[in-house]
Amino acid sequence: ADAALMCQFTAAEAGEQRVTSVPATRHNEHRLTCTTEATPPGLYAVAITRDGAVHAVSAATFEFRRPPVLTSLAPNFGSQDGGTVVHVHGANFVDDGSLWCHFGATASIADVHSSHELSCS
Repeated sequence: ADAALMCQFTAAEAGEQRVTSVPATRHNEHRLTCTTEATPPGLYAVAITRDGAVHAVSAATFEFRRPPVLTSLAPNFGSQDGGTVVHVHGANFVDDGSLWCHFGATASIADVHSSHELSCS
């Protein structure tokens, strides 16, 4: 990582500004990556800094989310032939296509009903 090159995430809520900066890794002239650290949930503006000065500001934002939590599922058994609809209860479920259920080597996208319930088959 170029020690002088950083990704800066800035959130402004209720008069408070939170800034998190992490090192950026340059892959080529058009691509760099940043690995986020634990950060309070919220929507953050993204900027690239070099030697502490803002070098580029993105129109895109990045959302830090609470991780999904699984508290129960029903039923807890099903046919070996598949097709059983499993209802999962928990917290922090987001219906954006990012949640999947894995049954052994088989994966299916979760059908999110609410932030506390989803199902998979």
